[in-house]
Amino acid sequence: MEMKYAVKCPWCFKSEVQSDERSTGHQRYICWKCHRPFIVDWIALTATKSKKERIK
Repeated sequence: MEMKYAVKCPWCFKSEVQSDERSTGHQRYICWKCHRPFIVDWIALTATKSKKERIK
């Protein structure tokens, strides 16, 4: 399956979240490289930094 949409981590810009179709709403993710949380807006295809603590 080909992934059409990708959003990079706003902290490190090294990892990305991919999706095969654009969904609605927001989802929270944790970067698998820097382990910091961020929120993806799938309508605008943007990622914003979350103010939660860093996961160790």
